[in-house]
Amino acid sequence: MKVNPIGKSRKEVLIIPYYYYTHYSIFCDLYDQIIKNEWNPSFVSIKGNKELDTINFPYVQKLNETKKKVININLLPTNEKSTLLEKASRLISIFRNFRRLKLFIKEAKPEIIILGTDLGGIYIRRIQDIAKNRKIKICIFQNTLFLPTLYRKDIAPQYPFYILQFLWICGLKRTFAFSSDIPGTYIQNSYVFPLGKKSLKIIADTGKAPNYIHMAINSSVDLNPQYTSQKRQQIVNSFFNANKLCREDILLTYFTETLQEVHGIEYLKSMNEMLYAVFNKLPSNFRVIIKFHPRETQEIISHFKNTFIGKRYLFFEDIAPNELIISSHISIAKCSAVLINSILLKTPILSINTIQSNNELIIPFPESFICNDSKTILDLITSITNRNENSIIQTNKIIEEWIITNFENNIQGQASKKAIDILNEIC
Repeated sequence: MKVNPIGKSRKEVLIIPYYYYTHYSIFCDLYDQIIKNEWNPSFVSIKGNKELDTINFPYVQKLNETKKKVININLLPTNEKSTLLEKASRLISIFRNFRRLKLFIKEAKPEIIILGTDLGGIYIRRIQDIAKNRKIKICIFQNTLFLPTLYRKDIAPQYPFYILQFLWICGLKRTFAFSSDIPGTYIQNSYVFPLGKKSLKIIADTGKAPNYIHMAINSSVDLNPQYTSQKRQQIVNSFFNANKLCREDILLTYFTETLQEVHGIEYLKSMNEMLYAVFNKLPSNFRVIIKFHPRETQEIISHFKNTFIGKRYLFFEDIAPNELIISSHISIAKCSAVLINSILLKTPILSINTIQSNNELIIPFPESFICNDSKTILDLITSITNRNENSIIQTNKIIEEWIITNFENNIQGQASKKAIDILNEIC
């Protein structure tokens, strides 16, 4: 550990997630390690986007409750406009917000800025422009699956030619129109902490120098060592008691993931109808928990509640995903990153892939956990929850092989500490 000499100021570190829910746990771990390293970390909450502010609010509130330092930056709202005059007004507001960000970073004097993503939106990219000009180190911690450009429509909005020319003159064309979907590519000398070996290879194939890529020290890989047998049992007991569940109940947790935004509402409806039919074929002691994604609208939440009807079903909006994973016998989703956490926590998964579109995922799920139709789903649920010794051994073997294949031998419970060691080297 580097110790600051007497009289020398401690290094300032800004931690800036985009969506707090994707990085809450790993950034809290990093925050604690940074404190131990005798640096000054601060979370930064960028306010001004009503939808994003609403999604991030409960996580920022938790940070405040746990006495972690949070700095709020209040930006001018910049909602989409229709008329030419309104669009000009929006652009002026964005430029004024750029100035606020520049003044904030100038006053904060950070040596390192830690990001959850370097790809978007424009304020995250502008922060990197400012950091690059001020020679501030940028570190990106990937904690989500790679998704194809289809999922990243917001990153490269289409601008008229005259707007692009204006932005080019202002030196901001890249800030507004950057279109890559690969982490670490916005600023070439940013440091990337990828999630998995395949992710590392894709980033390396962009030509990024090896010393800027650090494999498998994202603290997501520390999930299992964090939970001792005793702690797991406490979580399970607490969850079962709080929800008046019987010890004989078998819990299946279905994590929603805003699929309607990508594949359309009809796809979501047909998938839910299929799952409802499958779940209702299971014995009565099989309970289904539906955990809503933080970005699900009330309309979509109502759709789920009107589809999954019966005493078998429980619905949750605000609950720690890892507690649900540990309490569950199986985690179910299409291609949510929560399935990665599930496997790392040694909970079997079902990846529902009825349109066979998961081949673009940066960390492929085990083939034996992927379901393409209702029969496969029902058979796999029955097989995994069959508590005979052979079934348990086979399931555990699949999980262990997947972890080794994707994360090598880095699952030692020290990922956050390793990250700090590298930050020490960087500085």
